[in-house]
Amino acid sequence: TKEIRPEKYYIYILRVERANQPDPSYLFRSYKEFCEFQHKICIMFPLAKCYSLQGTSLHVGRSNIKQVAAKRMVEIKKFLSSLFLMADEICHSDLVYTFFHPLLRDQQEASIHQAKLKDRKKDRLMNNDPYIIKGQINLYIHYEKDTLWVMVQHVQGLNYLPNG
Repeated sequence: TKEIRPEKYYIYILRVERANQPDPSYLFRSYKEFCEFQHKICIMFPLAKCYSLQGTSLHVGRSNIKQVAAKRMVEIKKFLSSLFLMADEICHSDLVYTFFHPLLRDQQEASIHQAKLKDRKKDRLMNNDPYIIKGQINLYIHYEKDTLWVMVQHVQGLNYLPNG
């Protein structure tokens, strides 16, 4: 028998900054959700000229998925930029507010995403400790006639000292 697996897809993370709220929220949307959103805008506002996301197919094969995801991200950015340049009745419509309203999924994913960001920040801070020496030095050391010769051939990935 054939095992049926749920559909796999990329999730695009949107950082949403709202007026009168100091902290941004993060929304997690699929390309399919963006296409459905764009389609609904076209239905509700048929005279509006909205950037079309229909340039790439919703279905992607197994090859080139990263390139397709990167291309789609550019398309989504263009779509969102064009959306927020539209008339207020469109960009402030209930449809737009609903799409950008956080879902339970967004809150769950955001906590995972923030934990990952904190881990990366902690790793970055640990890697930038000026008193931990990291990197590589290739030395040529030679002792001849009571003289020690040290030649530094190349250095790579060393941290700078805080005071020079």
